[in-house]
Amino acid sequence: MIPFIWAGALSIELLAQSMVSEPWTKTLISIAVLAFSAAVSMKLRPMAASASMTLVVGLALLFSFAGASASTAETASSPVEVVAVAQAYSTVDCIVRVTRVDRFQVFGEVTTVNLPTFTASVVFKDDIRNALKVGQRFKGLFRLKPSHRDSPKIALVQTASLENLAQQKNWLESLRENFAATAKSITPDSGALVAGLAIGDDSALSGQMLTRMKTLSLTHLTAVSGANCAIVIGGVFLLLRRAGIRRFVTLTLSLVALALYVAVVGFEPSVIRAAVMASVVLLCAFAGRRVPPTVALSWAVILVLSLWPSMVTNLGFWLSVVATAAILLIAPTLYKKLSARMPAGFALALAVVVSAQLWCLPMLVNLSGGLPTYSIVANLLAEPLVAPITVLGILALVVAIVFPPLAALLYWLASFVAC
Repeated sequence: MIPFIWAGALSIELLAQSMVSEPWTKTLISIAVLAFSAAVSMKLRPMAASASMTLVVGLALLFSFAGASASTAETASSPVEVVAVAQAYSTVDCIVRVTRVDRFQVFGEVTTVNLPTFTASVVFKDDIRNALKVGQRFKGLFRLKPSHRDSPKIALVQTASLENLAQQKNWLESLRENFAATAKSITPDSGALVAGLAIGDDSALSGQMLTRMKTLSLTHLTAVSGANCAIVIGGVFLLLRRAGIRRFVTLTLSLVALALYVAVVGFEPSVIRAAVMASVVLLCAFAGRRVPPTVALSWAVILVLSLWPSMVTNLGFWLSVVATAAILLIAPTLYKKLSARMPAGFALALAVVVSAQLWCLPMLVNLSGGLPTYSIVANLLAEPLVAPITVLGILALVVAIVFPPLAALLYWLASFVAC
């Protein structure tokens, strides 16, 4: 329970601090949240004076580290010189390398002659936006202005035609391209859905399919989560244990495999949350301790927000956290009640879907602009197909490195299930 309180306190502190700018207000917020969380912690678990002091000092250091990380990240991504130019709404000649593309915005690393390199939210014209891929580089004129988002604080708007520069590929982008080259599917959307479930790449989904998934609250399927991490870790762990590899080597290689998968997928909020939570469980297992899932989730939130404080305002991160918490806290009780009235398998699926949808409902309504009427039924119908599609897709990703024809067959089978 204590890690759960700390995770909540850190979230409240960072969220409150993102809403104010005066230093004295930020200090007051930190002191108030620190005092409250320490008081609640000691109320739940009474401690000696020395232990209480250790608790307060530990929380203070945690909050200070998170605050320092937030300030450092903000300064690094939005240098003072760039902010000053953005406030003047100046036009700059620059090179933009696309670092992230999602349904709502594009992020890019911006290089200019007179300014430090910085990160910005980039607005391209429709002819370029519809075909964007991570790693693409463009040169041309953009208008620099303040962003209405918390992070990054700078936005670029395309003002003229752009020159498409040659991509500077690294091994990760080459691996993704190799995976895409094996994509032999029944239909374009079924193939795009396989890529979305396996590596979170939904860029090839048609507008019509995206609209349908949003209406039915199925967009979470293409967000890599704990299930994907569990498949990767479980596969590596099972393979190495069957081969008689020692426990230490098995756990180490499982963590390495997880890190490589996260690097391939990209550092999306849900991926980071799931990977950190899985790492906490693995490290505790290596130490010979079993950690309750709620404690692992709490420490994952603490670590993610301490290292990447900007996540506190990211809706995708909180959807991932809230859905996971609902499944851990509500689903078991709901399953016990439902299993007395229906088959166990159906009761388990219904308990998981209802729990996640119920706790995420306020955010889903805000995201979709309405009440997702068919979401529970749609998720119940889709859930049994998610696991085989994801497993086949991840296997295709791995096999594509050594034997592309087999990878193409696995991808085709996954797309057949996805039809």
